[in-house]
Amino acid sequence: MLKNYLKTSIRNLINNKIYTFINISGLSLGIVTCILIALFVWDEKHFDNFVPDSQNIYRVYNLNKTETAESFLAVCPPAYKGALANDYAEVENATYCMRYYNKATFSKKGEAFFEENGLFAEAIFLNFFGLELSNGNAETALAEANSLVISNKLAEKYFPKQNAVGELIEIEGNPYKITGVLAPFPGNFHLNIDFIISLKTRKAYLTPERLAGWGWHEFFTYIKVKDGVDVQQLQDKFTTQVEEVAHPITNQGYVDYPLFQKLQDIHLYSYNFEYDIAKTGNIHYVDAMSLVAIFIMLIACFNFINLSTAQSVKRAKEVGIRKAAGAHRQQLIFQFLSESFVLVLISVIIGGVLTEVLLPFLNSFTDKELVFNPISSPLVFASLLAFVLIVTLLSGLYPALVISKFEPLKAIKENKSGSSTATKLRQSLVIIQFVISTLMIFGSAIIYQQLNFLQSKDYGFNKERLVYFRLKGDNMRRNLESFKNQLLQEVGVNQVSACYGIPGDIVAWDAIIQHETQKTISANLFAVDYNYPKTLGLEFIAGRDFDVNLKTDSAEAFIINETAVKNLGYSAPEEALGKELDWNPWVEEGLKSGRIIGVVKDFHYRSLHQKVEAAVLQIYPTAYSFILASIGTNNSIPNSLKGIEKVWREYAPENPFDYQFVDNSFDKSYQAEQKLGSIFIVFALVSVFIACFGLFGLISFSTAQKRKEISIRKVLGANQFSIVKMLIASFSKLVIIAACISLPLGYYYAQNWLQEFAYQTHIGVGVFMVSIFSIVAISWFTIAYHAIIAAFEKPVNALRSE
Repeated sequence: MLKNYLKTSIRNLINNKIYTFINISGLSLGIVTCILIALFVWDEKHFDNFVPDSQNIYRVYNLNKTETAESFLAVCPPAYKGALANDYAEVENATYCMRYYNKATFSKKGEAFFEENGLFAEAIFLNFFGLELSNGNAETALAEANSLVISNKLAEKYFPKQNAVGELIEIEGNPYKITGVLAPFPGNFHLNIDFIISLKTRKAYLTPERLAGWGWHEFFTYIKVKDGVDVQQLQDKFTTQVEEVAHPITNQGYVDYPLFQKLQDIHLYSYNFEYDIAKTGNIHYVDAMSLVAIFIMLIACFNFINLSTAQSVKRAKEVGIRKAAGAHRQQLIFQFLSESFVLVLISVIIGGVLTEVLLPFLNSFTDKELVFNPISSPLVFASLLAFVLIVTLLSGLYPALVISKFEPLKAIKENKSGSSTATKLRQSLVIIQFVISTLMIFGSAIIYQQLNFLQSKDYGFNKERLVYFRLKGDNMRRNLESFKNQLLQEVGVNQVSACYGIPGDIVAWDAIIQHETQKTISANLFAVDYNYPKTLGLEFIAGRDFDVNLKTDSAEAFIINETAVKNLGYSAPEEALGKELDWNPWVEEGLKSGRIIGVVKDFHYRSLHQKVEAAVLQIYPTAYSFILASIGTNNSIPNSLKGIEKVWREYAPENPFDYQFVDNSFDKSYQAEQKLGSIFIVFALVSVFIACFGLFGLISFSTAQKRKEISIRKVLGANQFSIVKMLIASFSKLVIIAACISLPLGYYYAQNWLQEFAYQTHIGVGVFMVSIFSIVAISWFTIAYHAIIAAFEKPVNALRSE
């Protein structure tokens, strides 16, 4: 019996090729989209789960408050770790680490390479996170100064086909002993690690006095609490300690409030943290992708159900004949269900094959290592099986129950067109499909409008053709002025500056003191040379630039931005000129005192997710770490870079030349939005494509039902244009209703998304018009084919049976 049902089902599907193709294509697209998004979302929501006792591990971070702003800092003072480990019985263990800023120069046998993703860590770091070594002892690998643990990738690179443990390698010219090689660990660990240096290596820098400090933000701190600990209560107690001990010391422009973050939450809930090294996603984007998957799957399923019910009505005569021949109602129900089952099963198989084909592209786009294997994964297999059964029931049960009730004589005699309830149901499903599709189009338009706004906004300085690179080697530092002068001789190099503070990259955060009132404000500090404002092209609105002929500028001059003027309490930039400021230098003892000589227009040195804060520029050679150069036109960029590299090799031949462009650094800040926009546009096209499949099938069914009506209209004098117009209008109203529902929803969610940016685009009428026009034009194109065929058909073909 079952074999007969399946044979009959396959025969019916073959006989209705267009219906079968549309249903399988739409459902397969929905399935592959849903699977790909599900794999991505699953991976995003399962970061750090492999770490032993991950449910008991927390990262300590800070809510940093100033008079004018507050922000979340991923870094903490070193005293946090000592206090938590020693003063609280609830804490089982604690550790911290420091980032290795920028790229490190690894040298072996005269060859040098830049390596990224480095840390300074304590001896317990590896065991704390359950990171295993393929070679070496995890307990002792980081116990001694100048010991180094490297990834398997670096071990293969520098010591192919040999055990790297015990070997020596130079980093920045200093020898390090390799004491361990990391075994491969899952990609969903929140830290990118290629090498770890023992924290004891920095013992000259990390004096006991500095490690006991409550105001130096440099450490990423983790604690492991004991089972059953009330973490909120522990956080409250520690906050009280910080308020009592640290606030009297640090309450000079800012205060910190410590917060505890679950290890598993770091990846998705740290997207707005500053100074973070974690691989961060965004829970809002992950949730948005989840909704996209649900929407597309709903469109595909609605489309499938809609076409199934429409097609079943056309088979009323077949049902009548079967019942007249003795078929029972349950047999007819099983027949319809078996047809739906075959369609869904084929769609799932095609969707699975497409997933395997497309998964490498998704992995490349997201930098992941996602795997789809329903055979070896019981959860995936069970999910697919449940999907087959549910969609089979939803798409097959309704038509089976309705059509199987037809009386044989009426079903054979009448051309049953379906009840008004069924028609309204199909129309409602079409509206829902186009509501979702219009939302997707509107969302894509808003994302790209915001990205265009971010890229075209005036940043307050000339960020195009600004190249920067890190100072390397003692020779370059000792002969810095000669190095800069030689760079200026190269083709297309217009301005050169040595500095610490690169817009779009690294910027220092500190406090300055208003000498007159002793008021302390938090500010972003730029340690620069005389040429920095010219190199960036900063606009002065009061006062003057640094002057190399005024020797006092190096010791006594400050340049501030407009926001700093406001935060210091001055009503106008001119009022700030000549006022005294004090600053506590990073290395030297005592205060540096000077006067404000100039005020520049606010410039964006961070991404537009954040508002411009107070900025202070001063000449401070001790901190110089970068060279910033303004180079010529786009055509001369390659020659300028070759010239810069040539000079580089004269001063630091042992180091490879590596550079970045400032505008590219800013673009990296918006990578998540760029990827979201690309994904949205792809899935918007998929959703529209599936919805149009459904509309195509439905217009086919509708025009078939209206053949006699159309023919009678033509006999009575209606022309082809009026027939096409009538058919397009009858379906266009459904699309217009969908647009009216979706656009207010889209506006609401777009406004919420834009709140993540301090500077936002305006949602104008144009976006609404583009969304409506796009969806209406697509629907008209879909309807037009059948409408034109129906309009030009000879009336006699439809009326001859009368």
